[in-house]
Amino acid sequence: MSRYARSQVSGPAMGLLVTAAISVTALIVALIIDVVILATFRLEPQQKTQITIRTTWAALMLVANFVIINGALRMKQLESHPLALTACILGMIPCLGPCFVLGLPFGIWGLTVLNESRVRRAFR
Repeated sequence: MSRYARSQVSGPAMGLLVTAAISVTALIVALIIDVVILATFRLEPQQKTQITIRTTWAALMLVANFVIINGALRMKQLESHPLALTACILGMIPCLGPCFVLGLPFGIWGLTVLNESRVRRAFR
């Protein structure tokens, strides 16, 4: 049973891991650029506000992508079914990173697999 479940969750878990890792990389680069812009250039108050809002949103997206990574790792290990479900759902939300287009099919695939009874029973 465990071998079957591991084979079923492996694909969507790896897909979510890769898309979240790409998103994390892109978000860190974007955060670094915004911090450099804020520290280097004299900006109008409105521009500072826009960059601050964008930076705050990028930080929140970063947290969400770390949750996806953690959930995908747990999914591969057949641990924490609720966290694996959360990772799949977060992977499908369009505003949580630049890799949403890739995360959507992996999230749907993961939800489908995780809701299969044989896979659900294999989680500790």
